[in-house]
Amino acid sequence: MTNNDIIKELYAIKDDLKNTEKCIDLFYKIQLTYGPLIEVITIMRFEKPKLYTYLKSRFDKNPRFNLLFELAIDHEFARASLGFKLNYTAPTLVS
Repeated sequence: MTNNDIIKELYAIKDDLKNTEKCIDLFYKIQLTYGPLIEVITIMRFEKPKLYTYLKSRFDKNPRFNLLFELAIDHEFARASLGFKLNYTAPTLVS
């Protein structure tokens, strides 16, 4: 799976629980190709916080994925590693 494929799939996934299975499928595709899973999870933490929070709790009992959700790298570095355009502004959370 190329970085362009990953970017396209990330853009296609909306930040709601209806897209949980799409997101899990993306994780497994990336994992199978030894792709940039930490970068994708980091991007999701900032850009898809609802999905990120739900998936983090769902993978709580899976030691491999749980570790990935605990690791943190810089958001802009993660985006640059995948080839996203720089200067992204994360959406503002509304209470």
